[in-house]
Amino acid sequence: MDILTGFAREERRVLLIDNTLQGSITVSLGFTATDSIRYTSFSVMEKIIHEEEFNSVEGILHHQESMDLMPENYYLTKTE
Repeated sequence: MDILTGFAREERRVLLIDNTLQGSITVSLGFTATDSIRYTSFSVMEKIIHEEEFNSVEGILHHQESMDLMPENYYLTKTE
């Protein structure tokens, strides 16, 4: 994460996409209530698969280190 934090400090845009079943990256960035996160990478992928419209910033959380995160939680298991 240090290199990503460095990019953010240089005012480069950083987007992390969590695609882990446990939401490991999401939790490590301090978003511990993953079950209550409404929009995740899974929900965006699901809308793409079903050709549904969605807002391009839907599911993106802003972290205090100037990084953006598309979170995940256990709902990703539904894609298997």
